[in-house]
Amino acid sequence: MRYALNENKRVHVFESDARKKYICPKCRGIVKPTEHSRLGLHYRHNLACDHAKREFIHLVVQERLFKEYPNLQIEYPMKKIGRIADLVDLENRVVFEIQCSPIKKKEVIARNRAYKKLGFTVRWILHDHWFNKHVLGDAEDYLRERGLFYSSMNEKGHGGIYTQRDFVKKKRRLFKAARFPANILIRPVGQPTLLKHRLKWYIEDKKKFYVLVKRLLYPKR
Repeated sequence: MRYALNENKRVHVFESDARKKYICPKCRGIVKPTEHSRLGLHYRHNLACDHAKREFIHLVVQERLFKEYPNLQIEYPMKKIGRIADLVDLENRVVFEIQCSPIKKKEVIARNRAYKKLGFTVRWILHDHWFNKHVLGDAEDYLRERGLFYSSMNEKGHGGIYTQRDFVKKKRRLFKAARFPANILIRPVGQPTLLKHRLKWYIEDKKKFYVLVKRLLYPKR
């Protein structure tokens, strides 16, 4: 993981001192700054801690994307807003936020606004262990309409980044289409709510509209 506590202060691993003592902010276990050939510098932790598992998956996704897209910068500090971007494309002014734990809509908006002040747009990558379920949280519902990616990578690096089309009504996912491998350098397309889908299709093709509604309301058993 990238952050730990020292005397109740949050310290990034790049600013750590091997002579000092650091603890996990969740389980309060001891962690140590460690250099890894694949994951780079991070706090070594007991993987029995759920927080450590989330952080480890985050590192795996981050490292995989960094290798696949050589033009990206990893753990890029933005001192003016007090943040460190997971990955950033400086040429196109795009920040990539990898989310491997629940997050509030308020925090998503705050991050987007902070990066926007520096002229960056944000593309979110949500891990499907915590997201892409039947019920959507406020943050995922907000991002879905604006465009986002999902990740299915596990601790061993198996899986990938994908997008999908689906239908959502009142934060309930009624239907998922097939997953499509995604290129994160291409901006994801946002998806309107089911009501907007219905209005669009009703105008364009009434027959198609009624067939879709019938399938949703009366699925074959």
